[in-house]
Amino acid sequence: MPFPSSLGRTLAALVAFVALLAPATPSLRAQPAGAGAGAAGAGKGAPAKELIAVLDFDIVGGSKAEASAVTDRLREEMLKTGQVTLVDRSQIEAVLNEQALQQACTSSECAVQVGRILGVRRMVAGKVTKISDTLWQISAQVVDVETTETLRAETVTHEGRFLDLLLSGVSELAGKLAGAAVIPSGPAARGRAAVLTEPSGAELILDGQPIPEKSDALLDQLPAGSHSIVATRGNLTATQNFTVNPGSLTRVELKLVPKQASLHVNSTPLNATVRLDGRDIGRTPLVLDVRPGEHRLEVSREGYLTATGSVAVTLDTPTTVSVTLEEKDLAMHDYDRQRTLWNFNRWTSLYGGGLMVVLGYLEARKVAESNARQDTLQAQAQAANNVQTRQSLVNQIALERDLGQAYSNASKVGYITGAAMLGLYAWLQTHEPERPPVARDSTIRVSVLPFGAAGAPALALQWSW
Repeated sequence: MPFPSSLGRTLAALVAFVALLAPATPSLRAQPAGAGAGAAGAGKGAPAKELIAVLDFDIVGGSKAEASAVTDRLREEMLKTGQVTLVDRSQIEAVLNEQALQQACTSSECAVQVGRILGVRRMVAGKVTKISDTLWQISAQVVDVETTETLRAETVTHEGRFLDLLLSGVSELAGKLAGAAVIPSGPAARGRAAVLTEPSGAELILDGQPIPEKSDALLDQLPAGSHSIVATRGNLTATQNFTVNPGSLTRVELKLVPKQASLHVNSTPLNATVRLDGRDIGRTPLVLDVRPGEHRLEVSREGYLTATGSVAVTLDTPTTVSVTLEEKDLAMHDYDRQRTLWNFNRWTSLYGGGLMVVLGYLEARKVAESNARQDTLQAQAQAANNVQTRQSLVNQIALERDLGQAYSNASKVGYITGAAMLGLYAWLQTHEPERPPVARDSTIRVSVLPFGAAGAPALALQWSW
């Protein structure tokens, strides 16, 4: 879509206006190190500025003119920090054209590729997102060309006019990026870190080396860059990576948690279900982080006997558990079927017998209620003076007598059936199917080995089947 000429003229005037507002700065088209002898003489004795390249920012939801305005303003503001020198824009465009990079180069991989061709150590890339006419977001990152590491990623969100974004938002972003773009050297290459732990009093290991300080501690004269810290107190530990910026204080906070031991579970055959302390945790082979101490382990697979046992896990070395499952024989399969049928009959007779007894009791109550109604109707019939009324009452007495007999029969059936089923339950309780003996003993092999070591199992525990 062609860019409207009126909007283009407006943006061009806007960029020119911003340039007038800023104090005089070095040319945006700074040449690589070695250009400008006068400038070099003026800076004699001062440390050399870092040569970096700023790629044209991509834009989402806006125009290329707006992205160019942000990129130009960012270059200008980074030069104003006095910490960097910029590669000429035309050189960057030449590399992009030569490499046939038609789309915007905003990824770290693309930045590294271009940076290696340009011969610089630091690259800046990013994009502008126009959320609405009054809401903008700029995301940028500083990439180390040699290590391909993203040294810093910053995002600035601005609410207001585009002009205000150029004047304040881009300036804020440039200040954050300029420090990360400089390769530290000399005294300025060091910073400090405050290491705080919960609870305090933890022993510290910095970059793999124990240090005398304990938390909470202030570590001085740390080389700028990435570090790792390990804090340990008793059976509590925590690990964290952090970055030290030159001349600044970095706050590192760690919450200590209980140490975890390593448990390896293998089985023959594989793909067996593993239960640890009563919970399903997966299928073999498994590598687990568990609390130190004794655990109840269960390994099972369809068609094989289930193995259960206890295993003690320590913090010092990983514990390896190897289980050889025994395949079920025909006798065991028959036992499983018999036991399933036995359980079904046992619980059916118990609950069914109880239900029939309750039904017999309810029918017996209906018999008593029917007898009471018969007595009432008999008294009414004897007191009646009218023959027709007396005959009607006699008929009702006969019907109630038939109902009472039906209730009585149902009650007897309930009591007799319930008693029989409960008797069957009592008999089944004393006639549980007998488990066939296991043909041979089986063991669980528990190995306590250092990481990466090989050797025979150190301990063999008897399993219960």
